[in-house]
Amino acid sequence: MKNLKLAVLTLATAGFLSSCSTSSTKASFQTKADSVSYAIGMANFPPQLRSMLTEQLGDSTLIDEMIRGAKEGFNKTSKKDKAYAMGLNLGQSFATDMVEQIDRQMFNTEDAKILNSANFLQAFIDLAKGNKPAIEDANTYLQANLESLQAQVLEKEFGSAKKENEDFLTANAQKDGIVTTASGLQYKVIEEGNGDLVEETDKITLNYKGTLIDGTEFDANESAEFNGTNGLVKGFKEALELMKKGSKFQVFIPQELGYGGQPAGNKIKPYSTLVFDIEVLDIAK
Repeated sequence: MKNLKLAVLTLATAGFLSSCSTSSTKASFQTKADSVSYAIGMANFPPQLRSMLTEQLGDSTLIDEMIRGAKEGFNKTSKKDKAYAMGLNLGQSFATDMVEQIDRQMFNTEDAKILNSANFLQAFIDLAKGNKPAIEDANTYLQANLESLQAQVLEKEFGSAKKENEDFLTANAQKDGIVTTASGLQYKVIEEGNGDLVEETDKITLNYKGTLIDGTEFDANESAEFNGTNGLVKGFKEALELMKKGSKFQVFIPQELGYGGQPAGNKIKPYSTLVFDIEVLDIAK
């Protein structure tokens, strides 16, 4: 017997119904087919549908609107109606899932609307209709221009923080005991170790603590083990390879050797200087 469950039931909207009073018509049970129809419908929707839909919408008062749309869609099954529904879903997805997410992910901002949503939609229309695109090679254009736009947006939003961190490093470089390498890394030897310097293939055991220039701690670990220095933040790697077993350094990593214009976690903002207290406990070749 064929499974009565629908082969594909992807409630793309899966997440909307909870506590709201929705007026509903009574099912009519005149024949066995009426009863079976109702039972199949029940079997194809999860028991928690109501709470799922409310969670998705975030507003239980909108459930009546969702049901109204479902009723209309149920009665509109022509190819023309399906094409319209497909476009409606695509447009909603573009606006909420793509444009908003790209703004957040590419430009590290929650509120600023960087992308021109009308142009974004027009690109879709041109592709769908086969129009001559305004930009022939989108990938090449993005490679040449996206990074500069990201820098422009970041500079506007985090420019004051960038200057604050640069001023800190300029002043810090003048302090007693501070060594500045060719890359711009700054460090101070608290205690000099013995033996060979750390190499990138060594297994290293460390105590370390990471803070921002205002003292905010973003990471700390004791007896942390690293299988080599490759893959570590560039400035952290450089600092480790200046240290020996038993060394204790205070290290100041400029943003160019850290995360640059990218945030890291909830505490490290774009252009942050990373300050580390590092102790090398052991080096294993």
